[in-house]
Amino acid sequence: MHPPRLSVIIPCHRQAHFVARAVESVLGQSGVTVEAIVVDDGSPDDVPAALAPFAGDPRVRLLRQPNRGLPAARNAGLALAVGDVVSFLDADDWFAPERTGRLLRLLDEDPTLGFAYGEIVTVDEAGDPVPEQYRIADLARELSGDLTAALLQGGYFPPHAVLARLAAVREVGGFDETLGGYADYDLWLRLSLAGHRAAFDPEPGAFYRLHASSMSRDGRHMDAVRAATLRKLAGIAPEVAAQGLARLQDVAADLFAANVKLRTRDQPWIISSAGTGEPAEADGHSAVTSLIGELPRAVRVPADADRVAVWDVELGDACDRAVMTQSPVDVVFTVPHGMAGWFRTAITIHPLAWDKPGAGPCEFSVRIDERVAYAVVLDPVHDAADRRWHDVAIRVPASRSGRHEVRLAVRSVGGSDAYRWGVWRTPIFAGDPPAAMPSGAAARPRRSEPEPELVHA
Repeated sequence: MHPPRLSVIIPCHRQAHFVARAVESVLGQSGVTVEAIVVDDGSPDDVPAALAPFAGDPRVRLLRQPNRGLPAARNAGLALAVGDVVSFLDADDWFAPERTGRLLRLLDEDPTLGFAYGEIVTVDEAGDPVPEQYRIADLARELSGDLTAALLQGGYFPPHAVLARLAAVREVGGFDETLGGYADYDLWLRLSLAGHRAAFDPEPGAFYRLHASSMSRDGRHMDAVRAATLRKLAGIAPEVAAQGLARLQDVAADLFAANVKLRTRDQPWIISSAGTGEPAEADGHSAVTSLIGELPRAVRVPADADRVAVWDVELGDACDRAVMTQSPVDVVFTVPHGMAGWFRTAITIHPLAWDKPGAGPCEFSVRIDERVAYAVVLDPVHDAADRRWHDVAIRVPASRSGRHEVRLAVRSVGGSDAYRWGVWRTPIFAGDPPAAMPSGAAARPRRSEPEPELVHA
């Protein structure tokens, strides 16, 4: 066998049922000599049995070690690699056949490149593409060249999207084993800081599987190691970290301005003041409060709940921003005024959960100012009529406390919390306009509203 041009490191922990497909995708790379190094990181399932179909194939090597975590498993495989270039493939993901050839051509054409990476396809647990695809090419960032500034805004490609020169990865010391799920982001940053440029291939070549046990679903872990990664960056490259923070502040200002325009454009029931197109003011506060915008300040119940996030949800012909709350959790928002008005949202269980084994119904409830304002059970798993958005419009009287408390809750019905992904589409509180409206100002409801549930003060 010719010496491998490509070494692929495949850590495996509790993913033996996926690993054969990962290995097959490595061996199926077109026109490239390969080696697949599977690192059994103390997995409780039977990784050797899963690799039995490859017994006797000299391209497949198995390394077994006590459980030391994902970065340590990658480093262990890295120590054995003999290829010119290296990729890091998680056991639940896989490559398209032409992926390596395209990325290798980019590296071969430009010796100044340290790594190349390509577009991804996000799939569900069964391996089918999900409706809401994440596309690297759609990001407003540098995709090729010096990626330092782009990476400072956050990681935007998974490790198996990358093909790196083995010498460059070893030069910067491989993976930091203290950084868990952010160790790959740290590696790309250090490669960029060391002067290694990158090139992007827009053709999809890596399949990224999402499922309940994915590390990316562990919010507390990912938050902790992200903070540790940024502390490390600030220590080794303070000037670069400062430049990145300044750039993020510019991005935040742009997003805030865009959000204001979208709220006034897409929610025409908001009545503008003085015909200016700006939201009406009440006691120094905007009459419209976006609960998505308030999520960083919201209270989770229980306090350590990490299954709360902002997701894009594609349903029908639209893709909407939504607050995702996975049972069992409550999220408590504070509206910073006590005006009378409307709470508006739409609810569903995330479409990715509709056909999952073990999924089932959820009860959604809304409490406003400590009173139950709305409750309903949705079961899109068993009832096709529930496979849609359900509009919620609740009339809220003024509060004597000078503020409103809105509590959104999702609870599973039937015992299991598996795939109980409740989503709340663009939830807002829209205060009533001032009593004296300027001439020509009028409410323009987007559609006729159902008779609301009333909340009594």
